[in-house]
Amino acid sequence: MSAGNLRDFYGNSVSVRVSRSVRAVGGYVLLCGCACTEFKPRSDIETNTGALTGGQSQMQTSVSNVLATDSSWACLGTPPPAPVVRPTVSYTVTIVDSVTNVPPSGLSVRACDDVDTTCARPVAPPTGVSADGRVRLSLARGFDGYFDIRSDNTLSTRLYPDGTLNDDQDGAILELIDPLSAMGLASAAGVELQPGTGLVLARGFDCKGALRSGIDFQSGSGGLAFSFIDGLPIETNTTGNEGLVLFANVPKGFTLLTGTLVSSQQQMGSSTAESVPGSVVYADVRPPP
Repeated sequence: MSAGNLRDFYGNSVSVRVSRSVRAVGGYVLLCGCACTEFKPRSDIETNTGALTGGQSQMQTSVSNVLATDSSWACLGTPPPAPVVRPTVSYTVTIVDSVTNVPPSGLSVRACDDVDTTCARPVAPPTGVSADGRVRLSLARGFDGYFDIRSDNTLSTRLYPDGTLNDDQDGAILELIDPLSAMGLASAAGVELQPGTGLVLARGFDCKGALRSGIDFQSGSGGLAFSFIDGLPIETNTTGNEGLVLFANVPKGFTLLTGTLVSSQQQMGSSTAESVPGSVVYADVRPPP
């Protein structure tokens, strides 16, 4: 059959033969239909596909090993599970007084839409504590907002669960603080609370829903950052065993809270919350679904 010469990407000669035959090249058998091409690689280039395949396999294994080092963060490297579509979801949380460690008197929780910054039109009626000391709210699937929490003796508090609620979620224990305790903590930290600002607490959760240490938090609107050791504020933006960082004197308005793992410098998640003067605002930050 006819034959011709072409040039490959590197300018090397390529011999093309039009035939239907079986040819052996470099230990591999090629079935040639209309054309069979022989490549003459440069002497400094090795066309070892086995080595390339092995290299890719080693790279994939290395990435998998890194992600598997701590199973608490395994979800950061895996695709999300298929969602279970239901019309309603529930959010459950235990709320206690930070001093007495029991539910405060007159406790009331309302669910509010994110854009309803004054909770003038709650999306669920006020809910009090249940017999087992927990608060359960039934919400429309896809709820994207916050919980307005009031009691007789504590500061007004907000809780922003991270992202939209598409599945049932169990929140960590939420501690409400009274005005005198807030002033005492500020005094212990050497901070003078400024009027027109609020207290924002970022809480960092791992893939299993547990509060974690070793997360650096940044607030887009600033504020003095403190973590807690033995219940006392220490000036740092890295979470301790409590899994939270307090930002004091955060200006009124929305702030973006971003968490980064200290061990790997990998961003673990972010959340948006509104700083409200004279109030305590919790913002939960979880790995993306």
